[in-house]
Amino acid sequence: MSKEKSTTEAAKMGDSYFDIVWQQYKKNTPAYWSLWLLAPLLLLVIFVPLIASNQPLVFHDATAAALSDNFAAVIGAKKSSGENGNKVGIGVADGEEVSVQIRRIRGGEKFSVSNATLDFNGRRYRLQAPESESNRSLRVDLTVTDEALYEHVMAQRGVGVVLSVDIQDADNVEKAEKEFGLTLYPWFRHIFNPGQAVDFLFNMALVGFIPWLIISLFTNCIMKRRGAPGRWRIVLVAGQLVLITTLLCMLFGLDLFGVSPLDKYRAKSFITEDFVAGPHKSGFYVLIPFGPTETDPTSRFEPPFYRKPVSECKDVNDDYIHLLGTDDSGRDVLTRLLYGTRVSISVGFVAVVIYMSIGIFFGAIAGYLGGATDIVISRLIEVVLLFPAFFLILTIVGLQGPSIWIIMFVIGITGWPNIARLIRGEVLKQRAIDYVVAARALGVPRQRIIFVHVLPNSLAPALVAAPFGIASAIITEAGLSLLGFGVRPPASSWGSILQLGNENYQYYWLIVFPSLAMFFAVTVFNLVGSGLRDAMDPRLRA
Repeated sequence: MSKEKSTTEAAKMGDSYFDIVWQQYKKNTPAYWSLWLLAPLLLLVIFVPLIASNQPLVFHDATAAALSDNFAAVIGAKKSSGENGNKVGIGVADGEEVSVQIRRIRGGEKFSVSNATLDFNGRRYRLQAPESESNRSLRVDLTVTDEALYEHVMAQRGVGVVLSVDIQDADNVEKAEKEFGLTLYPWFRHIFNPGQAVDFLFNMALVGFIPWLIISLFTNCIMKRRGAPGRWRIVLVAGQLVLITTLLCMLFGLDLFGVSPLDKYRAKSFITEDFVAGPHKSGFYVLIPFGPTETDPTSRFEPPFYRKPVSECKDVNDDYIHLLGTDDSGRDVLTRLLYGTRVSISVGFVAVVIYMSIGIFFGAIAGYLGGATDIVISRLIEVVLLFPAFFLILTIVGLQGPSIWIIMFVIGITGWPNIARLIRGEVLKQRAIDYVVAARALGVPRQRIIFVHVLPNSLAPALVAAPFGIASAIITEAGLSLLGFGVRPPASSWGSILQLGNENYQYYWLIVFPSLAMFFAVTVFNLVGSGLRDAMDPRLRA
């Protein structure tokens, strides 16, 4: 028994500081289980579009035909005069005519095409085949002379253009629909064009999740074989996700190489077309087929588990249950709660990263250099502490308007003094230890001593403060949104939903559910911070 005990103690003697902290952390049962609750919360903010979206994953339109040259027949249209001649290849005819071509039918079958309807930017134009063309040809050229259509084309390039075709030959209707039919992927295009910058960031994390998973598994196996500690493997894997997400944001956000998919069908309402057209148009949707900004004036302030009567349904998703009810515009509360999680988590993480970076830098410089540098930074800390973050945000928002970025920035630039004071105190203690004296004697550069040797041993207080800071930022954002100074409508956040309930107390679901969401998130982060504090401070260990 004594031999086993001595072996265990010897193993513990070889553990690093973070290994010891992790062993102590696992002894705190609430904090340990809070990590398992935090993981699905972070995955939720990434995978929200796969849970709730009114954009179909796949949409098949049996009556639609693709336009020639990747929509160049309309998107490339421009006014032409007589000297330019006929340029049917790019869809330009004499005068102001726009020529549209149905794609070549595969298999060589001939169908009777009577007419077609061009859907463009929410407007419909009926096109007739020229009398000189045979209606039983493999390709039908349809032209329209319309100044309004031309103006729409030139004003909004990239808007989806779909040609709806009526087939006369009843014997070949099924085969014709198969040949003419288009299969669209609206959900995929919407991922790259969400309308909100926060959604775009997390959508890029969703796009890069599978490549990251493959790369991280491969990297983890290699590092594990080389005997790398688990903590460094975790840091590397997390860094890979951040790097991949950043690269995707730059690639598709800035669109430097023209590879970002355009949201060509943003003017189309697939849920309405799916309902009206019946079997000719059908889509496959995610679990909750509602969008965060999708409104329904006929379903305002409906309670949880509300389902619209069949006689009132106008969209294909109207028959679905609103599990948590609807708000003042008929928007699904559960969907807005899920997307609001992205806003709350992003505010917490971004604000904390900002003030942690500033506070660690100034705290390390002040603690190590001391003297006049320490005095100046200490006085700066005291000045910044005089500014209350909440009221400073109210002032800036009153001047600039509601913005989530203002909230992140102000919390970041007003929260760093506390971190700086903690780091300064730790660096002052580390500076007097022998390894720092030895590094100075060996002639190690000052900046290397600070940021390579001293700072890593002084981060414990900052790591403890980070989870508490995220929880505090979530509450701050909710409070601002509750007052109407949070995110800009129609973006969703927990505080904005709570604001609607604050104005209408009888609609309890607008108060209870966002409050529970905030309580859950704040509690999880506080438990994580509490566990880190107990594990890193020997005086608090049981």
